[in-house]
Amino acid sequence: GDASVQVSVTNVNGNSASAGREYSVDATAPTVSIEIVSDNNIINAAEAQQDLVVNGVSNAEAGQTVTVTLNGVDYTTTVQANGSWSVTVPSADIGAITDGDYTITAAVADKAGNPASADRDVLVDTTVPQLTINTVSDDDVINSAEHAQALIVTGSVTGAA
Repeated sequence: GDASVQVSVTNVNGNSASAGREYSVDATAPTVSIEIVSDNNIINAAEAQQDLVVNGVSNAEAGQTVTVTLNGVDYTTTVQANGSWSVTVPSADIGAITDGDYTITAAVADKAGNPASADRDVLVDTTVPQLTINTVSDDDVINSAEHAQALIVTGSVTGAA
């Protein structure tokens, strides 16, 4: 809210002066949030080859800087008039991240300097499953007798968990 201060001084000879100043007090931190990343907060192999767009909203004043941090790298953008913000993480930066759990942080301060931050946990999983199909019908050839029967195809998958 608004406040004011009034100061008066009198010297030893009786001369006095006064001055006043009005100021405002803003101790309320803004809000900031990060929307879901990559539709499910998981960055898969295909998504890791593309730019990653991180979106969010804040009630900080339009034009205030939002700093988004992923894997120790900062990306900056500004709050728009409608409160939205968006930053693009280049595909080269996403592709350089190893598989694992990461936290994306968005930080902003309002014009009074009150800070706010939000986190969004994401999983980077760029391991492509490996599929192996076993030999079909013992020799990969289906003869007329085998053709008349149900064919059972077996195999294995790794890296799908």
